Amino acid sequence: MHDDPIAPSSSFDWDAAYARLAKAAARIAEIDNPSAPGLEKLFRERAAKYAVPPVPSVEPDYMETIAFTVDENRFAVQATDCAVVIPLDEMARLPGVPSFYLGLVTHRGAVFPVIDIRPLLGVRHRHGTEETSQYAILVTLGEYAIGLAASEIHGMTKIPIEQIAASSPETGSGFHAVSGIGPNSTLIIDIDSLLRDARLIVDDMPVISSGHEGGSK
Repeated sequence: MHDDPIAPSSSFDWDAAYARLAKAAARIAEIDNPSAPGLEKLFRERAAKYAVPPVPSVEPDYMETIAFTVDENRFAVQATDCAVVIPLDEMARLPGVPSFYLGLVTHRGAVFPVIDIRPLLGVRHRHGTEETSQYAILVTLGEYAIGLAASEIHGMTKIPIEQIAASSPETGSGFHAVSGIGPNSTLIIDIDSLLRDARLIVDDMPVISSGHEGGSK
């Protein structure tokens, strides 16, 4: 008995099968050798999938100061209040004035009384500061000028506002002239309040009033 050969099914769509194979082959070829438009689309899709929204950079608020020490005490003044820092090579003594007045210096024709800031701020200190003072920070405000004695200058320092603590009036009698307390117990001096201190006035005349000489030092 012989089996009859199986006739091919007339219902199978060979054209559709060839079309699917051709489409699959084209996709494989595209993966192996992607075209420029295809790569661009792929990169865009991947970029959208993995992109991380940029975190905006926020510049912290800070106060730009000139930091200095007087013996072991740390202070700072805002840089905008400072005219210049000079070495204390010599000072003219002032007779009959409070002891925190150390003397007078001249700079570019202007006269600056130099003071030890600590008694005015109620900060404990040793005597003989004039012997350890190596510099004077000259500050001006309107018609007033004064020099702050310093043992060492630490240069320009940016203090973040968030690191400045408010000063307490109970801390000392002179703390009205302290705008805040920075890192390392740095007292930030309010020059405007300092120059309004009545203790700077001697015999009803403000020693801090700026004057000019005929020549400069």
